[in-house]
Amino acid sequence: MNTLSPPIRRAFSLTEMLVVLVIIVILLGIAIPAFRAMNQSQEKNSSEARLGFALSAVRDAAVNAGEGNDVAAVFTYDIGGPMRVVPCQLTGRLVQYTGGNTVPVSYEIFVPLASIEPATLPTGWTVRAYAPGASINNGWYDDGSPSRYVANAPAWVFPETGFFDHTATNDGANRQTFMVRFEGGTGKLVGVNTRPALVMLPRPTSQGRTLPDFLRADLSGDLRQLVLTALNDPRVTLVQRNAAIGPASSDMVLVKPVRVLALADETALAGSLGVRVNDVSRSLYEVTPGEVSAGLTFSPRLVNGPTGSNPLDTVSVGRAIEFYDNPTGTGTVRTSTGEVRVYTIERYTGTLKELTVSPQ
Repeated sequence: MNTLSPPIRRAFSLTEMLVVLVIIVILLGIAIPAFRAMNQSQEKNSSEARLGFALSAVRDAAVNAGEGNDVAAVFTYDIGGPMRVVPCQLTGRLVQYTGGNTVPVSYEIFVPLASIEPATLPTGWTVRAYAPGASINNGWYDDGSPSRYVANAPAWVFPETGFFDHTATNDGANRQTFMVRFEGGTGKLVGVNTRPALVMLPRPTSQGRTLPDFLRADLSGDLRQLVLTALNDPRVTLVQRNAAIGPASSDMVLVKPVRVLALADETALAGSLGVRVNDVSRSLYEVTPGEVSAGLTFSPRLVNGPTGSNPLDTVSVGRAIEFYDNPTGTGTVRTSTGEVRVYTIERYTGTLKELTVSPQ
């Protein structure tokens, strides 16, 4: 009686397995960069959409707020990110006297709008603003230490809202940023000017606070009412008013309006400069773990440059944003957006319009 022989099972040879592995590696080598590029493109488009939506929401709020009630999109950055766009409304004006109590300086004061949620950009994406040369002077992006910016020269500025001594009550000079401001009632973009304003963004600690509870920003559930109380309540002394809402207060951020913004992947921007983002701050600002645990007791500073010996300079950062072939040396400005998108803001609609050349 004939019986069927069991089928012969043929195994893969070592050569065949190696060929398959090589093919898989080649396919992965093609797919991974393509996936990364697609993911970066999606994040870039998402960042642009969120930025545009935030500006639109702020402009609509300004139209509805009525005359005299300007609303602004204020840009903030915490240690480690993310970048946020905070809707804030003009609430009052603080007048201070300098130069022997003879020269008044008026600060317009903004507070966050509780009715509109801040917009958050995807992790790793940042926004800088183009500041005209007249804006770069003592009182904005210059805290008296060796300045990161060349005096009276245009620069691309970063929201320095988190790089300050969180344990101090009077480190407001290290908290500075920019805003896109819309006129109340009309929604028209407020042009660039050198007048400083202040926005209340309470420091995240109760340490060192000595003001009465009704003037403490960390305890207040209504920042607008706190500002109005500080300005108008007869119980509040001049010293208390300045400590609560003056430019030296660590709860306040110095801010000026801009109309040109640069949206960037911070890691890619750092790579074009030959450096890496700081592991703690996730930006081009240098922060150490020890400084975080100590309350960030330092003034803002940039990471070391390509040589590793000196801090990166803001001129090189500006050249990278404006698409120079060689940001840290000589080069010719390109007419492509590269790793950064630069926008001007339409005066009457508040919409973003992409630029492919320097705003200068």
